[in-house]
This record gives sequence, structure tokens and C-alpha cells, in this order.
Amino acid sequence: MPRWILMWGIALALYAACKGLTYRDVRRRRAAFGRGRLAGYLLAWPGMDAAAFLASAEPPPRPSAFEWVGASMKAIGGGAVFWCAAGLTPDHPYPAGWLAMAGILFVLHFGLFHVLSCAWRDAATARSARPSTACRRASPPPRGQSRARRSVRTPTPQAARSG
Repeated sequence: MPRWILMWGIALALYAACKGLTYRDVRRRRAAFGRGRLAGYLLAWPGMDAAAFLASAEPPPRPSAFEWVGASMKAIGGGAVFWCAAGLTPDHPYPAGWLAMAGILFVLHFGLFHVLSCAWRDAATARSARPSTACRRASPPPRGQSRARRSVRTPTPQAARSG
């Protein structure tokens, strides 16, 4: 087996073990969360704070456009460093290896994980901005009135005389 495959296998095993340990701690506290949110934490969220991700009731702040651009530039810059390392491979294998590792670090850890974090926060903020199902399930308006006029009642001639 090539050494780089062994290294990635060890890194992924450590990451999965740490995710499992953080999930176990939250589960011991009997926190309430849905299966979709749990799957999102275990499979797609790069962070390790399970309590903050799973049990948060309020949505996180929406990422700014500047943050999106910064995260994307980190990933693109890391890809450029990785690409430059590929050109050095035959002549200088050790510097090329270090540059490639730095490029992968910037693409994954600083770039892709940051973009993924922005996407999760953006989706959570957009989801919380939608009207609740209670508003959509309101009772129908009385006969002859539209929804917009339900709360504004026009006085009838009999009500005006008695008032």
C-alpha cells in the first residue's frame, strides 16, 4: 500500500473517531435533535463542537459576501500552490512534497471547510426566515372576505347607528 493512502486512512480514522466522541458526549446529555441534523453533523460539518451544532435553537448569523469570497480564495490559492508543486516533482521531490501538502491543507482545511461552514450557516439562516407552518395553516377567512381583509372589518350601517 502506498504511504500516502496509509496517511489519509489514518487521518480519516482519527477524524471519524473524534466526531464519534463528540457525538457521544452530546448524547449522554440527552440533547434533543433530529436525524437530519445529526447526519449533517457527522457527515458534512467540519467542526467538532457537537453541542453547539446539534442543540442550537437560534440560527447562526448569515455569512457576509466578503466571508464567502475569502473562503473561496483560500481554496483557489491552495489549488494554485498544489498545481505549482506538481511542476517541481521531477527535479526537487522534497520541496514539491511540502508544497503539495501545504496546498492540500489550504484547499481542504482553510478553503473547503470554510466554504462548507458558510453554506451551512447560509442554509440555516434561510430556513429560519421562512414563515412557520402555523402561519400557513391559519383558518380560512369568513365567507365573503379575503385573507387580507379578515382583520379589518368594515362597519355595517346597523353597527354605526348603535355605536
